[in-house]
Amino acid sequence: MAVMRLTPDQIESWIARHFEYRRRKGGEELIIRNPFIPNDQKFKFNISTRLKETKQGYKGYWVHDWRPSSQQYNMSFIRFVQLYKGLTFKEALKDEISSVTVCGLGIDPGELDKKAVAYITWDISNRYSHLIEVKIIDDNEEFINEINKFVTRE
Repeated sequence: MAVMRLTPDQIESWIARHFEYRRRKGGEELIIRNPFIPNDQKFKFNISTRLKETKQGYKGYWVHDWRPSSQQYNMSFIRFVQLYKGLTFKEALKDEISSVTVCGLGIDPGELDKKAVAYITWDISNRYSHLIEVKIIDDNEEFINEINKFVTRE
């Protein structure tokens, strides 16, 4: 099992493979049409390629739509990828793919304890690691550090 940190190059590479996009603020943000809005023609969906800190002190790569009617699409980049692709562990196994990426869901500001989520993520990933390659990727450094503690015990 591997634990990885996202890089701006990985984010831009993933976006380039899936969407027509434009660069903004010297490449610090990428903008696309909102994939969750049918026939969206405006480049208003922003993807951060640099770590940003929230008011609560959480650092991460964030996506957001500036339009007030689309605020429900504001989330972490990892959550965006999961929603866009619609993949779960079970679906990955059914499709017989060779690897799956897991992100730390539920650890955004005010949500679940990072250590508890890290343990659960590691435990479930370990159960499947003999069948598929598992990579745990998240932009939350505290979550990654907690996962690393469990991985080094293996």
